[in-house]
Amino acid sequence: MNILTQTMKNEGFFALYKGMASPLLGIAGVNSLLFASYAISKRIVSPFPELSLPEIATAGAMAGAANSILASPVEMFKVRMQGQYGAKGDKKLSKVFWDMWREYGFKKGVMRGFWATVAREIPAYAGFYTGYEFAKRKFRSKYGNQVPVWGLLASGSCGGICYWLSCYPLDVVKSRVQLANAPPKGLDYIAQELRAICNFDPPMWPTFKTEHPFKETNVLPEDVRLATLAFGFTTGFGYFVVWHAIKQTHKIRKRTAYIIMCWLEVAACLTLAILSWLFIIEVIGHSFWIYFVIVTLWALQLQLLLQIIVSRICILLPSSSQRSWLKFTVAVWIVLISISVYCIWIPAKLQISEKWIRVNLYWDHIEKILYLFTDAALNIMFIRLIRQRLVSRGVSGFFCSAPATIDPAKLKKYDKLVALNSRMIVISLSMDVIIIGMLSYRNDLVYMQFHPVAFMVKLEIEMCMSRLMLKVAKSTGIEEGPRSDHPEELHTASGRGVSVHVTTQVITRTDNLGVDYESGHGPEGDDIPPPLYGSDLEGQFQLSDLDPVVKAGQDTTGIAKDKKTIQWAIGGRERVGSSSSQHSDLSLK
Repeated sequence: MNILTQTMKNEGFFALYKGMASPLLGIAGVNSLLFASYAISKRIVSPFPELSLPEIATAGAMAGAANSILASPVEMFKVRMQGQYGAKGDKKLSKVFWDMWREYGFKKGVMRGFWATVAREIPAYAGFYTGYEFAKRKFRSKYGNQVPVWGLLASGSCGGICYWLSCYPLDVVKSRVQLANAPPKGLDYIAQELRAICNFDPPMWPTFKTEHPFKETNVLPEDVRLATLAFGFTTGFGYFVVWHAIKQTHKIRKRTAYIIMCWLEVAACLTLAILSWLFIIEVIGHSFWIYFVIVTLWALQLQLLLQIIVSRICILLPSSSQRSWLKFTVAVWIVLISISVYCIWIPAKLQISEKWIRVNLYWDHIEKILYLFTDAALNIMFIRLIRQRLVSRGVSGFFCSAPATIDPAKLKKYDKLVALNSRMIVISLSMDVIIIGMLSYRNDLVYMQFHPVAFMVKLEIEMCMSRLMLKVAKSTGIEEGPRSDHPEELHTASGRGVSVHVTTQVITRTDNLGVDYESGHGPEGDDIPPPLYGSDLEGQFQLSDLDPVVKAGQDTTGIAKDKKTIQWAIGGRERVGSSSSQHSDLSLK
């Protein structure tokens, strides 16, 4: 704010537009090259019109690299125009251009800082296009293809924020290179500028005054052994978690939020385990940044794991608004807890004052207990929902909007499922209790090593429960029926007929390879079921008001697909084509 007021006071309002001539003249060529490069890059990355977000990021990075050819000189002249500090003899754009050309030539003058610009543009436009497309697709999923104007504005804002978050440090390096009096030397001039920034006096990172001299934590040999034991368990058990995640990833062709969160959780756990262990054995020293990174990884662990739990609950919530509000509420709640830890735990570890140390002594326990209660509340909510959907209402309750009278003997396997889920949840919550217990250990550095242990175990439990939910969703849905040329297979165990009102949805051209699943696949019209892509539960199984209704008092074991009318298209990337709904009454006797 002081810079703004001083600039306007000394140079006037139009000083805020200093250097505008360069981008104003060059913006047409820069944007033309950018959008043309992006269109070509998309065709190179994928032959399909609808790209995934990682593919969009790749195409944006390629477009940014190509765009640097024109963006570099435009940025260079803009920076040098802005670097003139209010002297009466400020040079005009033409004067700046000819001075650079005569003194340094084309390569070291006009194109100065080209590689720094390339380094900036690659992450910048990868972030811009990814952020824009992500926000736009969210609005499109809610409002259809006719996204409102304010939605497009919000999408553009999201893209702009991602642009600068992705490239701002490199933009500082580029500006320093282009504003320097002499051209850079050597191929590693970007690294040289980064080192120069880090060696500033005062430094570019926070420094703090403490009430008393900093006291190093005394780490005993038994502390190191206990921390090493926890680190070894994290890496050893992590092998099975990674293998489980790989298997689930291979089953899902489309990289969904569930899979991404699982991999991010694995990465956060392993990174925190390595970092904490190196800190305990004194390979990494005490600093603000080590504590900042530890809290950041811890916050990511909490947020990702709870969002995975929420995605499991969302399978059983019929309303999209309920699912959105649950995700949003949990995310905001964990962000607030994380902010409090940033504000209290880091000053306490830096030993700023005795007050922060005392506050952290209590708050460290309180925030862990708050997380335990949050975890427990979400899991209790899940158990209640699954009892209502699977046990109380039976097989039909998972897909039907009307309750059915079901033989209790047929629900034993679902009682066992709920009991198994309950036991797994108890184990998961016990991991939180272990973390709270480790807070009482004499060396508070050791308990940090148990965070990755607990969260790695909790992640494995979540993936196992996701697999169980997938089996439940398949087993309680409309199963593949026997062929009509074997009438003896159409009888139920009790011999009673089943009348089912089925809502079917026919979708063509859903697979990203262009495979159309139509009735009558295979020889003689045999039904070939489309592939299921693994355990992205929320994406595959969500309740709606269009679920089939099973009439009360009727058996459900004979529910079967009508191979001429029912087609399931799940997990495809490109959901294009005609979609129609049909209702049919099947009578199985």
